[in-house]
Amino acid sequence: MSPMEELRRFLATQSQTEILRLALGVPNPDAPELAKHLIVNTIDCESFVHDHTRVTEVGLVSFSGNDTRPLISRPTAHAENILQQCYFYHFRILANAHCVNRTFCKGEPENNHFGHTRFVTESQLKDVLDDAFGWPIDPAKPELGFCPVVFLGHAISNDLSMLNRAVGFNSSSLGTVVATIDTQDIANENGIRGAGDNIGLTSLAARFGFATRDAHTAGNDTAYTLIAAVQMALQDKLPEGVKSMQKVIHDLADYSQMSSSSDFGIANFCTRCGQYGDHRRPECRERVRCAKCATAGRGKAIRTHTTAMCSR
Repeated sequence: MSPMEELRRFLATQSQTEILRLALGVPNPDAPELAKHLIVNTIDCESFVHDHTRVTEVGLVSFSGNDTRPLISRPTAHAENILQQCYFYHFRILANAHCVNRTFCKGEPENNHFGHTRFVTESQLKDVLDDAFGWPIDPAKPELGFCPVVFLGHAISNDLSMLNRAVGFNSSSLGTVVATIDTQDIANENGIRGAGDNIGLTSLAARFGFATRDAHTAGNDTAYTLIAAVQMALQDKLPEGVKSMQKVIHDLADYSQMSSSSDFGIANFCTRCGQYGDHRRPECRERVRCAKCATAGRGKAIRTHTTAMCSR
């Protein structure tokens, strides 16, 4: 049996809370040796509500247990020092970036607070995911193979379906994924209930004293998912602190913009005029007109985007 399969079988005997605790670096003497190289990838996806085949955004937060383990014995309030070891990414798919949900599941992807937004093609997004799930244990020693990955999300089956649709990404076919865990299941394990069988992300965040500002944006929701998961996993280890949970979130967002960066894709694309590299929608001053909206008699929308950027 390979070390990866040994770890996979061991994790199958653990609760999802215990899996996350192990990945964070909480000691478990029964865990296989490979567990010390665990990484966690948290993912959230957004799609266009009028056409769910069009995935618009993907958020990714990654951390390595090798970075968080030294802090497990001395966490700060709300695990702020542990959360600072995470890397935050927000990707918008160029072909669908203009498809923003304005009615149902309202989100504003221009208001990403964690890390930096990058606009990518579907091919580039596949490269992002391949890279995230293919961390070498030691780049100088490729014979050691790749780090085992715990895949984390909130209602993660929805995100897995979207990723498969968008770029053909299938986590079950990857040899590095050793466990898939969900904050809704972790909440249930810890006796945290919502209005229904599974608690929503906003309600879960509220249990730990923070608001999901600009929710339904993939970068933000991914961050909130990971933050809530860490609070649940380490709630018996975290000290009291003067700083509020909401202040920790605010400071973490600022910190992530200094600590997290990506070279994939481009930094700027305007979903109003369609120009690459110079600006985004909020800064756009181009004169635009949409022929489709003009023909349909949507008077207020005619001058808000070009025909190519119309989502109708």
